[in-house]
Amino acid sequence: MFVKIFLFVCIWVIGCYGKRGKRIDIYSQSGGSDIAQLKLSTAEGGAFAAPPHVMFNALPSSSSYRWTVYTDVQGNYVLPYIITGNFDDEELAIIQSAMKAIENNTCLRFQKRKNEKDYLDLQNERNQGCYTTVGRQSGKNVVMLEANALATCVEHDIVVSAIL
Repeated sequence: MFVKIFLFVCIWVIGCYGKRGKRIDIYSQSGGSDIAQLKLSTAEGGAFAAPPHVMFNALPSSSSYRWTVYTDVQGNYVLPYIITGNFDDEELAIIQSAMKAIENNTCLRFQKRKNEKDYLDLQNERNQGCYTTVGRQSGKNVVMLEANALATCVEHDIVVSAIL
């Protein structure tokens, strides 16, 4: 009996305090992947060699969907955000680190949302994987970063990719 109780406690402790779930492969999510499409089209002879129905994860400089609505005094583009997903402290630190890496290498700046109409909403829902829309849509722009005991997108490189 003691052995059964001991094993139950061990499994419970590992489940509650173990590392996040298996890293989600962003190249093979159900429903397809714009990253896989871009990789395929590049392999076939360049980024513009894909059929016209393929949506890439980039916007032309003239696009009205670029995040150029909000700027700071230095002329950087501000992306207002909120985090409504249930992330633990380690996951939040990874998200913040990814945002900081983007800020250090681009003209994008992340700022907690005050009352801006357009904003990023970082969410975490089971069985949703990692995804976001391409560019700025009107209103809430969901950035889905699944993180649980079975699977996670909250790895530095995946968060950077999802946010960009």
